[in-house]
Amino acid sequence: MKKRILIIVILTAMTFSGCSFWSDFDQPRIVTVSPIDKSINVDKSTPVIMQFSEPMEEPITEKAFSLRFGAGAVSGAFAWQENSKKMIFTPEYPLTPGGIHYITLTKTAEDKVGNNIEDQFSCQFSIGGETVKPYVVSTYPSYGAMGIPKEANIMITFSEPIDANTLINGVSISPSIQYQLSLINNNTTALFDPDGLLQYGTTYYVDVTEGVKDPEGNSLLQAYKFTFTVGDDFTAPALVFARNSSSALNWNSGIINNNVEKDDALLFNFSKPMNKVNTGNYISFSPSVDGNFSWDNDYQARFTPSEFFDLTETYTVSLSRSLSDTNGNELDNEYSFLFRINGTNSIPPVVNKIADPMNDPWVNNQFISINLDKTYTNITIHFSQSMDQVKVINNLNVEYIGGSGSGIGFGIRKYIWNSPTDDTLRIDLKGLDSGNIYKIEIKGGKDGASDKQNNYMLQDHVLYFKT
Repeated sequence: MKKRILIIVILTAMTFSGCSFWSDFDQPRIVTVSPIDKSINVDKSTPVIMQFSEPMEEPITEKAFSLRFGAGAVSGAFAWQENSKKMIFTPEYPLTPGGIHYITLTKTAEDKVGNNIEDQFSCQFSIGGETVKPYVVSTYPSYGAMGIPKEANIMITFSEPIDANTLINGVSISPSIQYQLSLINNNTTALFDPDGLLQYGTTYYVDVTEGVKDPEGNSLLQAYKFTFTVGDDFTAPALVFARNSSSALNWNSGIINNNVEKDDALLFNFSKPMNKVNTGNYISFSPSVDGNFSWDNDYQARFTPSEFFDLTETYTVSLSRSLSDTNGNELDNEYSFLFRINGTNSIPPVVNKIADPMNDPWVNNQFISINLDKTYTNITIHFSQSMDQVKVINNLNVEYIGGSGSGIGFGIRKYIWNSPTDDTLRIDLKGLDSGNIYKIEIKGGKDGASDKQNNYMLQDHVLYFKT
């Protein structure tokens, strides 16, 4: 009886002193793992499940766990059941077929009271499914093909269906093009439909990389490259002739081509059908000329100036090599021509003479005797060609300059033309006074006196006379 009481007292004292015979020092064990070690043909959506002998400290155990494929870790999410004794890891994406996956749980995994697992755990399994790698069967255009139309699509046929998402980064085309991508023929043929026309004369390079995969994730057996060239015409066009529209004579380079009319169009004839877009960007003039380009046919361009060419001016017209034919071949050379505006119908008029009633030419500072009524009649102005009456009269001015006499009432009293020739104008003056100096001026220039063919006098004609 005394011995039993002593044992009870000792146990009671140990309890109050913080010691316990029921503390948990058992290390947790892994009871089961799914998939089991070295299993094969595991479904790619299968989660990894670990059953433990004791409730586990979840965050620490999750950190100690890894699922790896190749050199990379598989991402996913954890879930726990059975009071933290069952851990479920669900991969974020379906597992890759064909390769080996490795499960590892390090010794840092521990139970709820801090006991670590006894040894690091590892096992492996492989995912089932088709493991045959796809390969390129054929392409359009074929390798090295030439004469491909500008409207062509690009097609790559594989040995089995392909994952469309892997084609975006797995296939490159250079020079780069914009296209619409689709899969046809039961997803075995990739169709690249360009948004625009392929560039004529260009060689394209297509690179099919191992990044292309089938739906099971099998990469291309080996990379594949092919090239093709659009079109088969690579002959540069040439300029056949350049000339002005009023002449049948073709221009020569290196000399001044004369007898061009002020209102001529300019013709440029080429050896091949030409690209008609932006012609004005590649044909230039010096001095500059405003105008419009049109095409008489596929071979011949026409330049029409917006206004007349300047009389007697010498122009340079230059054709850039950037002019191209309909297949994109640039001009064989740069061309340049000089031409002068001095055609038969583009001769500027001049004043041949100003004469008195006896038809004797006046000279500068000519002295004349005036009539008693202060008039002087039958002054004749002789032009080199038939003149536009209105434009001459509007640009004819007789002006009082100064002197000892009066300038009041001075002016032109009468205009008389020798119609229909209209190359001579007779004027009568009034209000003249002795001792004065007067000026006769006929203005030239584009807005000055002109002939009946719209040729203007290049310069003012001025003559002074005295009374």
